[in-house]
Amino acid sequence: MIGLIDGLKIGAGAAGGFLVALALSVTAWQPSAKREAIASERAAQLAKFISIIQKRTKTDAAVSKLDNRFLCLELGGLPDECDRY
Repeated sequence: MIGLIDGLKIGAGAAGGFLVALALSVTAWQPSAKREAIASERAAQLAKFISIIQKRTKTDAAVSKLDNRFLCLELGGLPDECDRY
């Protein structure tokens, strides 16, 4: 049969083990997960930025192919004004 003192020692050991595991979680595992989340978010933002730049490049290429009159009309110019170009 476990005596009172032995029971307290076992309880104190279990509580100490829990505190050590909690301290490891807070100091080691959680910051690592946070760094991974930040890196993942940065990668997603970079991929979105690259996609936007690629779309912009296609738009710029399409606009540069337009003649001056059509570009004037697309930007809201009146036909009489745009005929000068």
